[in-house]
Amino acid sequence: MVTLSRSLADLGLAVYVPDLPGFREDRLTGTALTALGADIRCFAGFRHVRGHEVSLMGIGAGASLAILAAAGNHLQCGAPSPSIPTPD
Repeated sequence: MVTLSRSLADLGLAVYVPDLPGFREDRLTGTALTALGADIRCFAGFRHVRGHEVSLMGIGAGASLAILAAAGNHLQCGAPSPSIPTPD
């Protein structure tokens, strides 16, 4: 993740890698998702972030958090949120 983040930053992109509660212990919780939402809103306000628009990406569990954050009502998404099917 560090190498990818540095490569994106080298391209001139503003990059933020969060350190979410419980994540280092392999625990995904609502607290982590709430913290991620707050971090994204804060990061979007930085002067280095063009247009105050943020793209999310993740690998493994981070991808799950990115999808949940983007689909959540607490963030305004530039693209329509995908419909996530629920298991029967």
